[in-house]
Amino acid sequence: ANAQGINDEPVETNADDTFPPLPLPGVLSMSLGSLSLDSCVFLCQSVASGNNGITYEQCEDYLKNTRQVCMFPWEQEQLPTRVNTEFLKATSRGVTLLAAAGDGGSHFSFQAFNNDKIGSALNTASCSTSLPTFPAESPYVLGVGGTSFRGGTEIYWDDGVGNAGGTAFSRRFKMPSYQKDQVDAYLKAHSVPQVTNTTMRAYPDVAAVADEGTSEACPLFAGFVSQINSVRLASSPKLPLLGFIQPRLYKMAATHNTA
Repeated sequence: ANAQGINDEPVETNADDTFPPLPLPGVLSMSLGSLSLDSCVFLCQSVASGNNGITYEQCEDYLKNTRQVCMFPWEQEQLPTRVNTEFLKATSRGVTLLAAAGDGGSHFSFQAFNNDKIGSALNTASCSTSLPTFPAESPYVLGVGGTSFRGGTEIYWDDGVGNAGGTAFSRRFKMPSYQKDQVDAYLKAHSVPQVTNTTMRAYPDVAAVADEGTSEACPLFAGFVSQINSVRLASSPKLPLLGFIQPRLYKMAATHNTA
């Protein structure tokens, strides 16, 4: 089966050989997100290079035993890329994939580390740069950030005590063509300090109310997509599932200022 690649080139996925002949959901909401493997490797490299007596291995062990910080084992460096290929296969079958962007702003997956020796060193390294989460950084996943209402105005979600909607540029995946114009326009109007490479995939793509975190926002937005799919399937003639919705959303944003 052919699918649209991240740079609008058809990609052969062999989906018919890979996926069993079972019904697939039209929408898959992933209310999870940990720092990407590349983020975690960067953190331990930074900590180990400091004059603090902490080795890379000690940092790695610390992160492995800290809940929901790093998703992938270090010894499988290509695993995120392999998972990303499976995401492509799912979207080629009409599935819309969504993932929470995380609740640690641009520096953490959820919140700062403990104030012990290694945790303090990790906090210093984390706050020095932007660290993406996975799977929201995948170009085939719709990254869902958070908003909140203050005085009747919708604003970026930040609870003021260390939790905020995740946002970053990927350290692994290049920027897909579908978002380039909108991201370029944003960068011209806003400064993004501590970002290492603004030519990489940017997220979140969308946002929803996240007073309880982006794990609330993600299924909420997934519900919107499901409702639209229901209308499309009930129409006459029947319309296909939205599937890989990102190019449509960014095209909409380019022509509608409020999108």
